[in-house]
Amino acid sequence: MLSLVRREPDSFSRQEIELTALLGRLVASAVQNIRAYEAERKTVEELRRLSALRADFVSLVSHELRTPMAAVIGSARTLQQRWRELTPEQRESFLELISGETNRLATLIGDVLDTSRIEAGTFSFRFGDVDLGELVRDSVATAELATDEVSVRAEVRDPLPRVRGDAERLRQVLMNLIDNAIKYSPAGDAINVRAYAEDGHVRIAVSDNGPGVAREDQRLIFEKFGRVTSGNTRPGTGLGLFIARSIAEAHGGTLDVHSVPQHGATFTLQLPGPG
Repeated sequence: MLSLVRREPDSFSRQEIELTALLGRLVASAVQNIRAYEAERKTVEELRRLSALRADFVSLVSHELRTPMAAVIGSARTLQQRWRELTPEQRESFLELISGETNRLATLIGDVLDTSRIEAGTFSFRFGDVDLGELVRDSVATAELATDEVSVRAEVRDPLPRVRGDAERLRQVLMNLIDNAIKYSPAGDAINVRAYAEDGHVRIAVSDNGPGVAREDQRLIFEKFGRVTSGNTRPGTGLGLFIARSIAEAHGGTLDVHSVPQHGATFTLQLPGPG
């Protein structure tokens, strides 16, 4: 009977050892190349996605610019050519249209400039002690004056601690959230703006009963150049929430959304409390 002899490690030939080491290096290199390929593929796909988003954004901004500009130019020409024929009420109507569309243009241009500054790292802040309760009440009062289709209610749970922040930048965030809620709310509805302290943070929640935000869009709406994929869209650049979240993060805070389609949405700004 033949007996099997077990080879000790020292009995392997030099060629076998070198071949094993070579195979190990080849496998490691192959794994590294696969990982590099996957990373490069993901990078290319992301660049393609961003390129498509930029192209869509340029088209969108061009359209958003043309629409109010056409309205302003058309109204101005009508006033210039037919001033004497128009009644005082008609003149006032054209002037209101020009004012509204000019404000729309200013907002659009401001959003584009703010986005550019955020990308360049030149978006400026002036930090100080901010009374969020007063900020909420003032912002709600301003919003109520600007709309008569929906009501906007402020609910400030006192005592509300002051926070360290830029009051005007935080007002910009809050007004963006309220304006969006108004834009997507049905006539006669109510928007609630609640401010309260909880777990060492101060939170401002803006709630509406509009169409809501689909789950697949809840991340996208905060992205630069991002637009929702559902049919619940409104005119605008889609940059407002990107800017708002950037401001929140610059304050060490967060901006998130909770929404169930057809049951409204709640956007919550969370800021670190004092101390």
